[in-house]
Amino acid sequence: MPVIISPIQKDLVIHKLIDKIQVTIETIENLRVEKVSLAERVKMRLAEQVKSLEHDNLVLKREAESLRLAVEDERAERRYYHSLADEIITRLNVVGQTIDYVVKRAGQEV
Repeated sequence: MPVIISPIQKDLVIHKLIDKIQVTIETIENLRVEKVSLAERVKMRLAEQVKSLEHDNLVLKREAESLRLAVEDERAERRYYHSLADEIITRLNVVGQTIDYVVKRAGQEV
């Protein structure tokens, strides 16, 4: 059996539905604005992070280059001292041979 409602009740139901639709539309609009605002904040935060990471990357690249140059300097210094040590050893061998020769000659003359 159908429910019979008066025109006044019908109008009240319609007005309540209109009010609910308006509240829903306002809520959706507020959510859209919040979403845009949130997206902008996230975008700004990510841009700041990227900028910070780019700066850190540049600093680390400079530090790596500095360390590479320091290592190369150390290698060059090591090569120099190794060469110097080889030269000293060669000269000491010559001195040793000369001493051996002198001692041998001195032994032969005695």
